Amino acid sequence: MINTEARNSYGNATGTKRLLRLASILLVSSASPLPRPVPLFTKQGLRVTPVPSDNISQGLPRESWDDIDLFDILPNENAFQNTREQWRKWRDGDL
Repeated sequence: MINTEARNSYGNATGTKRLLRLASILLVSSASPLPRPVPLFTKQGLRVTPVPSDNISQGLPRESWDDIDLFDILPNENAFQNTREQWRKWRDGDL
């Protein structure tokens, strides 16, 4: 079943409740905002298992701080895009 009417996490939670009644669900979402929707789904009586996705990593920790340069600590274009997306979701009430 797919809930196609939801416009935000609250709508998704209430729509999922209507579709499934009481159920156990896997809640798959971006890793950073995932803690926010879990209580919304739980409040609807659903048993929730959070499944974070799209964790972003820049590789293994460095063996030595001697090899670090300025570009290792400055945000890159992906960081700016992620920040922009999160800001838009917050502004639109989607977080």
